[in-house]
Amino acid sequence: MATNTSKIQVTELDFDYIKQELITYLQSQDEFSDYNFEGAAMNVLMDVLSYNTHMNSYMANMMANEMFLDSSSIRHSTVSKAKEVGYTPRSVRSSTALVKISISTLTSPPEIVMDAGTIFDTSSKYTFATKEDYTLYPSLNDATLYEVEDVVVYDGNYVEFHYTVNMSDPDQRFVIPSDNVDMSTIRVFIQPDKDSTDINEYFINDDINRLKPDSLVFFTHETAQGFFEVTFGDGILGKELINGNYITLTYIVAKGKEDANYNDNFIPIVSIDGYGSYEVDTIEPSFGGAEKESLEDIKFLAPKMYQSQRRAVTIDDYETFLLHDYPWIDTINSWGGENNNPPIYGKVFFAIKPKHTEFLSNKLKETIKEDLIKKYNVVTIVPEIINPDYIYVNIESLVFYIPSKTILSESRMISMINDTIYKYFSDTTEKFKMDYRFSPMATRIDETDKSFVSSLGNVMIHKRVYPLTNISQTFDLKFNNPLTPFSIESSYFNVEDKVNVGVLFESVVKDNGKGKMILMHVATGIVLNSDIGNVNYDTGDVSITIFPYNLPADTLDVRVYALPRYKNIESGYNQIIVPDDSAVNYDINRKQGVVVKMSTDEIKKG
Repeated sequence: MATNTSKIQVTELDFDYIKQELITYLQSQDEFSDYNFEGAAMNVLMDVLSYNTHMNSYMANMMANEMFLDSSSIRHSTVSKAKEVGYTPRSVRSSTALVKISISTLTSPPEIVMDAGTIFDTSSKYTFATKEDYTLYPSLNDATLYEVEDVVVYDGNYVEFHYTVNMSDPDQRFVIPSDNVDMSTIRVFIQPDKDSTDINEYFINDDINRLKPDSLVFFTHETAQGFFEVTFGDGILGKELINGNYITLTYIVAKGKEDANYNDNFIPIVSIDGYGSYEVDTIEPSFGGAEKESLEDIKFLAPKMYQSQRRAVTIDDYETFLLHDYPWIDTINSWGGENNNPPIYGKVFFAIKPKHTEFLSNKLKETIKEDLIKKYNVVTIVPEIINPDYIYVNIESLVFYIPSKTILSESRMISMINDTIYKYFSDTTEKFKMDYRFSPMATRIDETDKSFVSSLGNVMIHKRVYPLTNISQTFDLKFNNPLTPFSIESSYFNVEDKVNVGVLFESVVKDNGKGKMILMHVATGIVLNSDIGNVNYDTGDVSITIFPYNLPADTLDVRVYALPRYKNIESGYNQIIVPDDSAVNYDINRKQGVVVKMSTDEIKKG
């Protein structure tokens, strides 16, 4: 007679645990109490039963995981759950550039048409193409010169794909057969039939609330195979297609994606309307290439997009839309105008740092602003995009070590510590809303090698300004941290003597310890101007007005260094704390970014 059936445990997935539970259970039954479960035949049988139970349990667990967005691990499952909340994952993005096309001709046509799919070569291995037609018109100043500006070229190939609607085929689907299609470039044209000259362009739906039965819209979603599918209205939400309609899909298939960024030399390789010779001037280098949206990004953004209902109401809504539409964003921070310094009501501010570069171009800022207003904005809030403000940190570290506990040379240890310092910054500070903490970094340094016993360190911060020469300019520098009096000092630049034209003084900006900024002659220490600005030591706000005649050779900036009152550095709304990686240059007072020294003195004294 069977007993103790309640001892079976069903919560564990470990193979050995399942096997032991089966044996324990069977041994508790009168029929099997005398069996030797270690015997070959019975042991194999236990293995088979345990394996079957283990696999069934694992599959049931994984199937349950795939039913929820936050625990899914298969892309199709994640995409399917995101679709339930109306979210379509972002496709691959082609790197795009802006160029100007100029053609000189004496034939004086009324216009010259550059067709969609016109190809341009580059200095790299990637080619770029247009996705639409552009028309060149005669210049106002020269009737023989035909021009068009702001031509958008995309990394990759221009592709056309066609379908004929067959209503008798219930399984017909309009799938784009490419893994690397940039869905932001797709255009859809519908003809009543293949031979008709009546062509209507359909547009992707961005607001279901505005749809009517005759709206010329299409929808997209990602299939289980990872391709994108185009669907159309049902006669209620958008116009319905009829049998025989001829569909033309045009799009760009990206090649380089991120690798195609930063091309700035575009070379003609095909003729334009019969003209084989023309000039291509780069307005904006290529930028914005990216891989398709990752599973982690889908899980993060899909609930937020659903929460916002595609309307920018809160600060978080704006960030969600920007992160979805622009995959090249490395870090972003936003704040309301009421929290700005000074307050500016009716605006929302964004600080955006792109990947692999420091700043956005003005043209791209305007494009993003227009997209926000057109797609998502409600009421009368005006978006404003500003550049990141970088606080550069100079580190000086003295590390004590025990020689007998290491075989490494001091140069190798210094290299390892440098890597540790830069890794600390990349992990903890190189984003908005992140601060530098001296103690955690010192701990990382001490843990770099078992021979290290302790370390000391100093921190200096600096800001960089990019002055034009021979022009008086005022720069407002926000260090955002309390500063030490008499510690502010700039790199060197030349100013012209007010009396003797052509006589230059190598000069440096300093503070006088009483809240005033002064200009001093480097060689003599003579104060050339005792009031070129102000400093608030408590807030870290510094204002300077300088009139540089020129900058040292091979430099573009003037650096203003300051010693913070504390070793912890805090960032403001649009500020990012980054390590200085510069090499020292004593001739122009440019400081070393990271200085590491090794010592055994503390050990000897002990």
